[in-house]
Amino acid sequence: MTSEGNVADTGILEEARQLMNQEGITMCEALESMMKNARKQNDTNKIQRIKPTQKAENCRKCRTQKKPRKKRSQQNIS
Repeated sequence: MTSEGNVADTGILEEARQLMNQEGITMCEALESMMKNARKQNDTNKIQRIKPTQKAENCRKCRTQKKPRKKRSQQNIS
């Protein structure tokens, strides 16, 4: 059975907190920096651990947070 709700990886959170203390940055900035490094190293396992942690910390946008698209103006055919 899978867990519901926000699922943050405690190892990722601890690493992000250390980065926050060293660099003086926010949690979201630390997680984004970790994600960039994981992508550079092609570490798919770490990427898959960072994503839900970003979501749990509200650092990752979801569909409801995106700006609504502008509707195309309908052209009148005369």
